[in-house]
Amino acid sequence: MFPKILVPLDGSELAERALPLAVKLAAQGGSRLILLRVPVFDLPESLLPPVVERQDARWREYTPEDAVHAATAYLERIAARLTEQGSQVETRVVEGDPAGIILDLAEMEQISLIVMSPRGITGLARWVFGSVTERVLRQAPCPVLVSRASGDVRRVFITLDGSPLAEHAIEPGLNVAQRLGCPVTLLRVEPRVANNLIEEMVIGLALANEGAVEQLTDVALANAALYLNDVVERYEQPGRTLQKSLLVGGAAEQIVESVEQVSDSLIVMASHGRTGLQRWVYGSVTDKVMHSTEASLLIVRPAFASRPNS
Repeated sequence: MFPKILVPLDGSELAERALPLAVKLAAQGGSRLILLRVPVFDLPESLLPPVVERQDARWREYTPEDAVHAATAYLERIAARLTEQGSQVETRVVEGDPAGIILDLAEMEQISLIVMSPRGITGLARWVFGSVTERVLRQAPCPVLVSRASGDVRRVFITLDGSPLAEHAIEPGLNVAQRLGCPVTLLRVEPRVANNLIEEMVIGLALANEGAVEQLTDVALANAALYLNDVVERYEQPGRTLQKSLLVGGAAEQIVESVEQVSDSLIVMASHGRTGLQRWVYGSVTDKVMHSTEASLLIVRPAFASRPNS
């Protein structure tokens, strides 16, 4: 499912933390790794090694050509090491805006998965949510895996809300879990009916009775349980056992709390979906989870979602 895996690097150790997971995913599926580096031309001299003119040993300015040469050499060193370990590796050095280059290359090369660190250093700009990583997550034409794992991923949590949109996360999540050889939990969080209805301003006087509210909550939970059973029947197969978890409360809070109980977890989420009348849009549940957990994240955008203008 992931024939081409793109790994953006910026020369920092933080960014290189995405490599072990990308290499393992590629090795288990026979995928090709494409390492990308966008040269940086505006670093202060204090952060760069001096470059000397051969003729008279005078200092000269760090030029764009130097940056391209350094970026190329850096990727070639990593590629040589990974090739020796059995990986299929290509390198790309492309000048321009880092996020735009990542997105354009993903489209041109028909990349099937982007694996990147949540932060790194590109010039003086941090690769943090709100910068390069967040722009890629918002607009990538393929799933994006933000690797935070300190070791092997121990469990994959696939979050669902009962909508077809959220189910776009199932296949990529199962594929990653199979390649990493780790168990899978299908996680659904059902909001409390009273809160949901109040937020959507459709609660009536008839629901003021506490017993009626509890009854509606029980019905919603029963339907959610049936839904999870149906998903298990559709996707379970020999050698693959899917566990189920059904919780009640705030979606983001319950997801983070569940995942924190298992170190080195991977959360798989569609970038948007629907829970009752509440939308799981980027900037809502998905955004809250990304900013609240130390787990790795695999964010999947539906194939029909168009890339917004940068």
